[in-house]
Amino acid sequence: MRTEAASEVEVDFLGLFFHHRATRKTSRHYKDGRQKQQNRQPALTKPMTYCALIGVMLILTGCGRKMTTVTAGLVDQDSPTATLPTSASDECFDNGLSLFRAGQDEAAARFFTQAVEADSTNWKAHYYLGLVYKKRSAQTEAMASLHTALSHAPEHKKDRSLIYLALGELWEQQGDFSRAQLNFRTALNLYPGSTRALAGLSRVERLSQRIEK
Repeated sequence: MRTEAASEVEVDFLGLFFHHRATRKTSRHYKDGRQKQQNRQPALTKPMTYCALIGVMLILTGCGRKMTTVTAGLVDQDSPTATLPTSASDECFDNGLSLFRAGQDEAAARFFTQAVEADSTNWKAHYYLGLVYKKRSAQTEAMASLHTALSHAPEHKKDRSLIYLALGELWEQQGDFSRAQLNFRTALNLYPGSTRALAGLSRVERLSQRIEK
């Protein structure tokens, strides 16, 4: 009987011993898992933190530069296009062009002026500013803007033809038909398909003939 009782006690003692070790092992695995999870958290949150900081910096500094597709010419839709970062001058020009096409010449002129102030070589801004002055019959200012546009314009025949066309119309407004003819002819030589230059040349030739008679 004592042997059986001792055996039962020994069995119970061993059971408790193994149960205690299993509990400690489970607890240790749980703690290790929690520690690994905590160690992984910085790796997940650091990129998010960096992205947030960069976003705040862009908002505060205003350095988010737009990307825009621009054509090599003013109206030549077949010209090759290139994606370039938009400068402050280009942004002002784009705003002015939208207003100009909407018939809001006064507001457009302010943006074109800001564009040339930001970049004096922005020939497109000079050109459209000259068109606004021409509409106002501000001939001196129009002439200056168009000649400045011509001095900075690239060797793109269709674009240069448009500038000479505007100069021809401006000389026509002033009644100087000989200079108007010269500019209309130059516009046609650069771009023979310019119907406006052809019409302008025919118009001033008729006016010149009337004066001579």
